[in-house]
Amino acid sequence: GSGADTLTGGAGADAFRWSAGELGSGVDTVTDFTAGAGADKLDIAALLSGYTAGVSVISDFVRVTNAGANTTVEVDSNGGANSFQTLATLQGITGLNVNTLLANGNLIV
Repeated sequence: GSGADTLTGGAGADAFRWSAGELGSGVDTVTDFTAGAGADKLDIAALLSGYTAGVSVISDFVRVTNAGANTTVEVDSNGGANSFQTLATLQGITGLNVNTLLANGNLIV
């Protein structure tokens, strides 16, 4: 939901999904995100406008940056690459790459 939420998926592959209108309503914290093929997913499709798979450049819409021992996920909903807003903090994981997340199915756009 809207606001700053703490999300925990538990064991197994989980999907963390955001709905239209939630970007900018607070920064969520995902406590146990696991990257890699067949692992957890961040479903941000409802937040994006104008993204076309195979045509659009994902880094114009999403960026991930290390923030200490965590990763910050930022989204630019229209892909202009000039108005990123922080969506979530992934606790205890660093070294992520937006292109790898997309290729492994960890990022649903």
